[in-house]
Amino acid sequence: MKQLIIGILAILSIGSYPALVSAAPVVTIMANDPTATEAGATTGQFTVSRTDSTASSLTVKYDVTGTATSGIDYRVLSGSVTILAGSAMATITVTPIDDTVVEAPETVIAKISANDAYTIGTQNSAKVTITSDDVLPTITSFTPTSGEEGTVVTINGTNLTGTTAVKFNGTATTIITNVTATSLKANVPSGATTGKISVTTPVGTATSTETFTIVSPPPPRELPDTGQTKSYTATFGEDHDYLINSPSYTDNGNGTVTDNVTGLIWQQQDDGQAYNWYQAAGVYDATYNPTTQNVCQAQSTGGYSDWRLPTKKELVSIVDYSRIYPSASINPIFTGAIASYYWSSTTYASNSGYAWLVYFGSGDVDVNEKWVSFYVRCVRGGQ
Repeated sequence: MKQLIIGILAILSIGSYPALVSAAPVVTIMANDPTATEAGATTGQFTVSRTDSTASSLTVKYDVTGTATSGIDYRVLSGSVTILAGSAMATITVTPIDDTVVEAPETVIAKISANDAYTIGTQNSAKVTITSDDVLPTITSFTPTSGEEGTVVTINGTNLTGTTAVKFNGTATTIITNVTATSLKANVPSGATTGKISVTTPVGTATSTETFTIVSPPPPRELPDTGQTKSYTATFGEDHDYLINSPSYTDNGNGTVTDNVTGLIWQQQDDGQAYNWYQAAGVYDATYNPTTQNVCQAQSTGGYSDWRLPTKKELVSIVDYSRIYPSASINPIFTGAIASYYWSSTTYASNSGYAWLVYFGSGDVDVNEKWVSFYVRCVRGGQ
């Protein structure tokens, strides 16, 4: 009898044993932040959860797949995450690596791998998508569509920030200015030929659909005489002793004057307003020309739209040195002339914050800081 009781107790003991052992925790994974971006390194995130008691920590292993490449598109993930004691979940952060490769959105997939320490739930994998901020530049238009060496061309498009090179039919320019996301200015380089314009950024290269036409410079013009006819000494060799090409002008009757010696066409009368050099030359400056005002380009005198600021040499060519202050040192055919300083487009080589100007009170040529305001007389043709 005693042996029977002991046997029954043994059976009961064995039968109740499984009830004393806790079931393995069920582990699941989800993407609580399913999108990561290269721009600004915005991270994505997975969350791993468990269903059992949180009295002790639990390490969950996972495999990583997807179209994104570990260590190239995002920082390497460890392959395991520990849910600490007292917590029912832990996170896995996906940190993108910013590059300059133009690529489609790529995925990072984390899938819980099998382990005796837990049971894998129905939600056993999740996905984070990495989007690239690297977008190819485009060229939508440019103006003018033709010009000679040195012509400033405004190129419009998208994603132009960071431009590293501009080429005219394969010939690179060394002058690129006023670069924004949607536009830039580039000078036609020496040796350029007719063809497409290309813009290169760290992301890639865009090529225009239209052709930029290179035009030949006008034939050399004669050097005009100074107009000085008065002698101040008995010594030969003064200005008045030499007469090369007497000043000659034609009033075109439309607000313009043609210099018959140089072939240049001038505004007959300026607007009498003073401007700083940036406004006069149409050059952007955050402080002095934030709207990229271009005084000459805005002119339509005589029905022309290609007015520009003259170079130093061009401006000097219309000085009449036979006239002295208080009269303006210029032929009276130029009506309303002011005996004052006028801007040229020529930057002072020793300091790019200065530019050359001509004083039409005596014919002096000088430099001044570009932020100072002086008068403007526009010209067309030449260069």
